[in-house]
Amino acid sequence: MDVFVTQDIQCGHMITYQDFLETFNAISQDYHAWGTGRGGAAVVVAIVSNYTGEMAASLRADSLAWDFKESSFNSKELDLMSKLAGNMPEFRGEINDD
Repeated sequence: MDVFVTQDIQCGHMITYQDFLETFNAISQDYHAWGTGRGGAAVVVAIVSNYTGEMAASLRADSLAWDFKESSFNSKELDLMSKLAGNMPEFRGEINDD
């Protein structure tokens, strides 16, 4: 079985919010991701376009699916986004606001 590696995160491994934020921001040239540090039904992760400043996608703490406003993400970005959304919310960890 081939394993696609994005930095130190491999397919099938659960990732946390912090893993996602660090890796997504390292691989993406068109977007940046940030976390609100809040849970519940609030948006916890937002992805914003570097060109327009508009939110392109968001993930709520209680959701297993992204809310897309745009659909121009590349395959590495989408793969990483699917790994985070596919991880059960209670295993995503906390977001450091540092």
